[in-house]
Amino acid sequence: MSAWLRKAFGRPPSLPAVVVLATLAGLGLRLATLPDFSIGGDELWTLKWIQLPPGEILTQFRSGLTMHLYLLLLKAWSSLFGSSPAVLKVPSLVAGVASIPVLYWFGRRWTDEGAAQLAATLAAISPVLIFSSRFARTYAMLTLVALLAMSFVLQASRNPTRKSLATLTVLNFLGLALSLNFAYMLIVQAGFLCLDYSHLGRRTTLRVALSLGLATLLALGFYSQMLDDILAFGAEHRIPRYRPHIIVGSLAQIHPLFPGVFVMLSVLGALHAWRRGLPAAKLLTLCAILPPVLYLLQRSPLGDSSISRYLIPTLPAWLLLTAIGARRLISIVPHRAAKRHSVAIAAGLLLVAHAVHPRFRYDVLVAPMATSTLQAKVVERFEPGDVVSFFPRVYEPLFVGNPRLNAVPLEHLIFEPSSAQPARLLIVTARLAEARGTWSRHFEIEEVAPPGYKQAFDLLISHRLESGSEAFVDPLRTYLQGWIDAAQIR
Repeated sequence: MSAWLRKAFGRPPSLPAVVVLATLAGLGLRLATLPDFSIGGDELWTLKWIQLPPGEILTQFRSGLTMHLYLLLLKAWSSLFGSSPAVLKVPSLVAGVASIPVLYWFGRRWTDEGAAQLAATLAAISPVLIFSSRFARTYAMLTLVALLAMSFVLQASRNPTRKSLATLTVLNFLGLALSLNFAYMLIVQAGFLCLDYSHLGRRTTLRVALSLGLATLLALGFYSQMLDDILAFGAEHRIPRYRPHIIVGSLAQIHPLFPGVFVMLSVLGALHAWRRGLPAAKLLTLCAILPPVLYLLQRSPLGDSSISRYLIPTLPAWLLLTAIGARRLISIVPHRAAKRHSVAIAAGLLLVAHAVHPRFRYDVLVAPMATSTLQAKVVERFEPGDVVSFFPRVYEPLFVGNPRLNAVPLEHLIFEPSSAQPARLLIVTARLAEARGTWSRHFEIEEVAPPGYKQAFDLLISHRLESGSEAFVDPLRTYLQGWIDAAQIR
């Protein structure tokens, strides 16, 4: 580790036993479903985007997508190692696991040893961070870069050398290139410079501010081919009222199981950190508060789960404040042993609370296996000559391009019926109980319900069809009529 990294994170890169165990536990929890890692949700779009040429990726802007650097990195990764679900998740897995010791080094350098160890333990078992580490999206990388950027803005504000400022510029540019939502982290850093101006002085503040500005200019250059689309998207999605899901999403990001406890401990930790004059107190507090407030002020149209994902890079700040608060709360107990072993006591209580909570097992072990179960069932029922289709379109990356399946989007079968001549038609669809009576006229219906999963899928299998352009008509008409019937019943 070079000298400038030592200045940012502390002298030796050694880890105490607690952090080593936390890192190994975090790795184990993130690998818990291997080899049943599956692609689902927004990951399906990731798989679709990385199939485009690199030049086309840099010109595409759909539905607010601004994770182009991540897509380019993942495309290069998949070209070397393939595009199986487990392979696609490896970059997120590495970044997510690396965030545990990096959070410890950050906490030790800028807060205190005990809080750093407890925060690393919390990061290892955090359901949100486990989710982001196993999700083929930009969130885990963004969290790691945000953590590094916070450390270097503190370092640059105290010792603004060329290396520290250059590193801060590169990290902030990488964050913006991974997602434009990283702009909130730049606002946090700018707010920190304003709050600490009297201590930093004009010269230091100006130099760090110039670093933030340079990172912004580099990001604008990176997104130059789609700036008009980005601005148009921002103008189009202005919502005329505030929505409570912003608050719900913020609480879900802090902790989906115990948000009240974590908020209380974080507030206590922030007050204690300010009182002690910890170097990172102002930055951590701003990082925890500003992004949710900014989302609220911009009247975001996103749902609470989407808000939660975009706020994941602020989670290390919440965990450190929670750790400081928990240690402070235990230190009030008038017992020497409690004070001496506050980290072990707090970690033990939180580990037990997670272990007995039923949603922790569901979120960590059950939900990620859903689409792999669906894929396996389709492969099991597929016969040579069959055509696989799907609705809604989000299922496309699961099947299109799979050499074992003859997969065709549903609209292609409707508008281009002569493009395929199936032996049978298999349709993967969302489960609709109200449509099953209609579907049963032309299809055998098999429910695919992954064990413990909250949602189920329907696999519709037609009888053996004759060749020719009219072979699709009756089954497809029946399938579409099922959706109409379900809508009328609801």
